[in-house]
Amino acid sequence: RFAWTRPVLVAALVLVSSLGSGIWLAKICRNLANLPEHYVAPAEFEAYGWLGEHAERSHVILSTLDDGNRMAKYISARFVLGHGAVTPHVDELSRRVERFYSGTMSPREVIVLLDELHVRWIYLDPAASSGVTPHLPDIPGIKLRYANNSVSVFSYSPRDATSLFDPPLLPRPAEEVAGVGVAGVGRGRAEDD
Repeated sequence: RFAWTRPVLVAALVLVSSLGSGIWLAKICRNLANLPEHYVAPAEFEAYGWLGEHAERSHVILSTLDDGNRMAKYISARFVLGHGAVTPHVDELSRRVERFYSGTMSPREVIVLLDELHVRWIYLDPAASSGVTPHLPDIPGIKLRYANNSVSVFSYSPRDATSLFDPPLLPRPAEEVAGVGVAGVGRGRAEDD
């Protein structure tokens, strides 16, 4: 007598579920598209283009985790912080990079960090790095190379940074330090025997 009710109830349940899922998916997609970490502003895109033309594949770029995630799509270089799942020790490294961008590091600490991470380029998005921006040009080895209305890109040359240290942190040539380390590897201080 009510044999038709079961298929109708199942069909109604599938229809309501499908509509609900579709509405939920549309809402999630709209919200994700508006999150800042998923959006590249025109000024950022211009900076990515400039950096992509000037950074070599072997160069390392220092940026925040969010910026590194977005830039990696457009620039064929290495990032200190890229995708969290493939960045070793991402939590500790993020804390150190956040400290850099907060501007609380001394010039010596900045150079030690940049040398340790083999950084060649520094990407500054003022929203994430307001503390460090005014101080960077005063640190030896760091030069402003690109700027637009919201993004700055600095280059870093460890050889130009040695004036900040006495004695310098960069190793002496291998022939001067017989038997210590491998020439050209690392940037630590060479010890005399």
